[in-house]
Amino acid sequence: MSRIKYSPLYMEAKIELIKMIKKGDFKNNKLPTEDKLSEMLGISRSTIREALITLDREGVITKKQGIGNLIHNSVLESKMRIDIIQDFLKLLENGGYKASVKRINSGWINDISQFEIKIPFVKEKNIF
Repeated sequence: MSRIKYSPLYMEAKIELIKMIKKGDFKNNKLPTEDKLSEMLGISRSTIREALITLDREGVITKKQGIGNLIHNSVLESKMRIDIIQDFLKLLENGGYKASVKRINSGWINDISQFEIKIPFVKEKNIF
C-alpha cells in the first residue's frame, strides 16, 4: 500500500503563484496585495502570507515595506540554483544531468581518465 503524499496548503499556493508568475499574469514584476491574492486563489490571507514568505526566502520575490512584493523572473529561469537549500540530486536533475553511482575499489586512484569525461573540471590526478 502506498502512502498519500500530503502537501501543506501554503506550498500549493506557492506553486500556483509560481505558475502564474511564469505565465505573466502579473504586470510590472509586482504581485497584487495579499488580500487580492487571497481572493484570486480562494484561500486565507495567512496562507498567502506563508507562501509569500517562502517565495521571499527562495529569492523569487522581494518583500518591500510600503511598495509590495516584487518579482524576480530571472530566479525562476535559472535551472541550477545553489543559493537555496535543495536536494543535491534534484539540483543535478534541474540542470539536465542524471545522477548515478558506480562502486570502485577503495583507496587512492592514480588514473582518473575514466572520470574526466563526466567531470571535465578535475585537474588533479590523485583523488581519494
